[in-house]
Amino acid sequence: MQRLPLNEVLYLRAEEKRLCAVTSRGRFMLDGSLVDMEKRYAGQLLRVHRHTLAVRSAVMGVERVDSESDDEGSGAGWLLSLRGTDERLPVARRLVPEVRAQLLQRDR
Repeated sequence: MQRLPLNEVLYLRAEEKRLCAVTSRGRFMLDGSLVDMEKRYAGQLLRVHRHTLAVRSAVMGVERVDSESDDEGSGAGWLLSLRGTDERLPVARRLVPEVRAQLLQRDR
């Protein structure tokens, strides 16, 4: 099983019954589940989608995008920006209030 320091991880995504940890060095497949990671590192991870947990210290912000600026053409929504990458993560509509509240609390 691959071990990575959490401070190197930008986010975790569930992919085909495994975890994909994304870092600035690349993608690493891990054993385990998002639920297990969420419980183990509760204060350090932020659920942004059903299949994605972001590392709080890697989050730069969250922004609303409309259909004209959405790269994927999927309409309006919210995207999370992360340090060390141009990749932005979609935030599930139902989780937007919690994500915004957690980021506001973190930045105080």
